[in-house]
Amino acid sequence: MEVIATYFNAVNLPATILLLLIMLYWLMVIFGAFDLGALDFDLGWEPVSPTEGVPDIGSAAAGAGGLFKAVLGFFYLGRVPTIALLSVFALIFWLGTVLINQAYNPQADWVRGMLSWAPIALGSLLLTKLVLWPMLPLFDEMHRRHGELENTLVGKLATVATSEVTESFGQVVIEQQGPPIVLNARAAPLDRFTRGQVVQILSHDSQTNTYLIAASGGKK
Repeated sequence: MEVIATYFNAVNLPATILLLLIMLYWLMVIFGAFDLGALDFDLGWEPVSPTEGVPDIGSAAAGAGGLFKAVLGFFYLGRVPTIALLSVFALIFWLGTVLINQAYNPQADWVRGMLSWAPIALGSLLLTKLVLWPMLPLFDEMHRRHGELENTLVGKLATVATSEVTESFGQVVIEQQGPPIVLNARAAPLDRFTRGQVVQILSHDSQTNTYLIAASGGKK
């Protein structure tokens, strides 16, 4: 119990809270409250080759529109799922914070602890990049298959799965052999669809990962 208590002292508390929030998010994903890609956003990166290595920062800056996006791209944001990046970073940051404070700040001095957070965070970012680098071909293949799936879903019929679908809320489901496909859906500003209604998928918004739907006169 004494060891666990050290995880919640002042110098380790920020790292512990971050790790607990990530664990809570994963629990919400498992129980279906959150979508696995809910934290993802598009930086304009497109997979070129499954064997491609580290992205070039200079070209990323030109294509994405700025140094900030280039830095995010350097750490694979937009190429690797955001929750995967945060999970690896949170675990490394927590381990680094706890171990360094045990070794060099056993008295849990608040000032010394605060001064160590920035270098630990930077080191954790670099280690996160190093840990995820061998898995880039896997994530590239996931991007490619997801893009192919998006193209095949446009034009299909689906059923409203939530109480309603509005311009800001809702999900639809496409039945198929095997597990059904559940999609985050949005309606046009003047449209509203209710549970069980058959709709048609018009387009996909890659930035929000949502599908625009409209009423369908056909039957599934």
